[in-house]
Amino acid sequence: MAECGICLDVLRSPVSIPCGHVHCERCLRGHISSGADALKSACPTCRKPFHIATPDFVFVPPKYHDFILPPVRKVYMDIPSIAAMTREIDALTQRFEGSAKENDHLRQRCAHYKERLEAVESEKLAIIDQRAEVRQGILELHKKYDSLKRKYREAQSRDDARNTTPSRNLSRMNSQNFDTSHEILPKVEEHPVSLQELNSNPPRPKRTLPRSRLSNSMRRKDEPAPQIVKRQRTHRYSDVGSSSQLLEVMFASDEDDSNEVDE
Repeated sequence: MAECGICLDVLRSPVSIPCGHVHCERCLRGHISSGADALKSACPTCRKPFHIATPDFVFVPPKYHDFILPPVRKVYMDIPSIAAMTREIDALTQRFEGSAKENDHLRQRCAHYKERLEAVESEKLAIIDQRAEVRQGILELHKKYDSLKRKYREAQSRDDARNTTPSRNLSRMNSQNFDTSHEILPKVEEHPVSLQELNSNPPRPKRTLPRSRLSNSMRRKDEPAPQIVKRQRTHRYSDVGSSSQLLEVMFASDEDDSNEVDE
């Protein structure tokens, strides 16, 4: 709805002045009455002057009567229905309430996401610190590994040096012993017994060597196998007697073989 430029309220009995601005009739009268000039006044909105007094039609020709208008004219405005405005206000109020609820929900979600983001940031910082500690541990392990590797190589080189020095000393001692043995041993020419004297002595008779087990076994293979005579059992439990006889026969064949070897 339109508002008055003087009272800043809804227009009541609106009137218009020549400049086109609309004010309340009561407000405009008060404004004109407060002025010092009784014939002219200024618009309270744009400060444009306008005449207050109207000429008398008796002294004005009739052809100009249509162009003479009062400076303050009544204005009739169509005010819309209050029910439509009320419905519009209710709809806007509902929209505002819905927007307020949605805003509250969004604020809650933002707060929840903010908490999660802070937790993730703290976890990220913890992971970064842990990664730095792990990297530092890896560097320390590499240093320990390098130091141990260096110590191992030094120990290995010392062991190699120790192993090589005895072999060198041993070879040196062997060479010295060989030289001294050559110096100590007499030459063949200086030996008192000559080779001719050794060759002139008659050879000693060779001693017969005893026969080996292999020759005995070969000779036994050539000889016929001993004959074993089985006797019939006289009693039911006479296994001992038959086995003893079998052993006697076997021992007899072994004694014959040993006698032949001695001969």
